[in-house]
Amino acid sequence: MTSHILQFVELSDQDRAVLAEDQELSPNDVADILGISRPLVVHRMDIGDLPFRYVGKHRRTKLKDALTLKTYPAESAGGPSGRCGGIRAGPLREEI
Repeated sequence: MTSHILQFVELSDQDRAVLAEDQELSPNDVADILGISRPLVVHRMDIGDLPFRYVGKHRRTKLKDALTLKTYPAESAGGPSGRCGGIRAGPLREEI
């Protein structure tokens, strides 16, 4: 007997879904769930913040990995690995 852990995912204010935790998602699906752009999802995959596999030429990641990234964005973006998915601000300089 196969057991599936189901997750209730809120995609937006109106959209909701119940998905299996081991279901594979495309970068577009992950972007919708996380509320970020698809290129940022691909970037997070490329730098190792979001595990994925190729199916042909297409990237796929598990729902549980996407939800982990959503739950711990600060740790995965600039955590122990020192990587940052965003832009870092430099020191402020006064113009004289």
